[in-house]
Amino acid sequence: MPVSDSSVNDNLAQDGGGAFCAMDDAHVSISGGSTISNNTAGGSGGGFELWGNASVTLAGGSRVLGNKAT
Repeated sequence: MPVSDSSVNDNLAQDGGGAFCAMDDAHVSISGGSTISNNTAGGSGGGFELWGNASVTLAGGSRVLGNKAT
């Protein structure tokens, strides 16, 4: 799943406040100065919740910050 030149901010979810990926071997690529910030999950995965062998790559000045799971 590519994310480029985007913002995923200030979201609230039970799990995976910013993004939730439950596909085995999925890859999330975040680039182009994208920001995943200030997301909250009531369970797990404040910024991301990844299952199986899923992975995330950050490039091009992208940032993941200020996310929390409570």
